[in-house]
Amino acid sequence: MTSKSVEERVSVVETGLSDLSNRMSALELRMGVLDARVGGLDTRMGVIETRVTSLTEQFVQFRDEVRLEFSAVRKETGEAFQETHRLMFELHQDVLRQIKVVHDDLSGRLALFKNS
Repeated sequence: MTSKSVEERVSVVETGLSDLSNRMSALELRMGVLDARVGGLDTRMGVIETRVTSLTEQFVQFRDEVRLEFSAVRKETGEAFQETHRLMFELHQDVLRQIKVVHDDLSGRLALFKNS
């Protein structure tokens, strides 16, 4: 077994420290890039949250408007149905009156026919 001299060991340790220092510098650089990207994400998330809030408000407003419109349509439909029903009843009454007139006329003619 060969043992290394102290100088060789120190050289290996110094080389390792130098490599470690280079790696630390690269890691610090990468951390800086990541911090910048995360900061950008925070900004973008803020914009997205603002847009979602705006869309939520628009959906609530739209829902309220649609609810009002449907309510108005329901009311108009109900009123139109009632008016249609009233007109149908009037027409029905008119037809009944006309039938009575025809009946009375025919009854009178039959009575005259029988009497002659």
